[in-house]
Amino acid sequence: MSAVLARTWQGRTKGRDWYDLIWYVAKKIPLHLKHLENRLKQARFIEKDIILSPEAFSKLYVERVEKLDVSAAKADVVPFIRNRQILELWSQSYFTSLLSKMTFS
Repeated sequence: MSAVLARTWQGRTKGRDWYDLIWYVAKKIPLHLKHLENRLKQARFIEKDIILSPEAFSKLYVERVEKLDVSAAKADVVPFIRNRQILELWSQSYFTSLLSKMTFS
């Protein structure tokens, strides 16, 4: 999740990060907010005094999804995907909908 929120790699979207996010959500792996908070502080993505609650995370996540270049994300993963039809689901609304399936620990 740290990569989804904070990775900046020469301005390019890393679709693999979003693909991994889908995998974690599908496997119902809880997001450890304290660990994520520490990683985001280490990356200077959030201020040291921020406490990452589920609500604060949700706000950051939605803001990130709104800025997502979905076409670039798809293009990044195409070489690695056998069944490219799954990429038809990818959209800002799809990634926003994943938020309701996330669990936190």
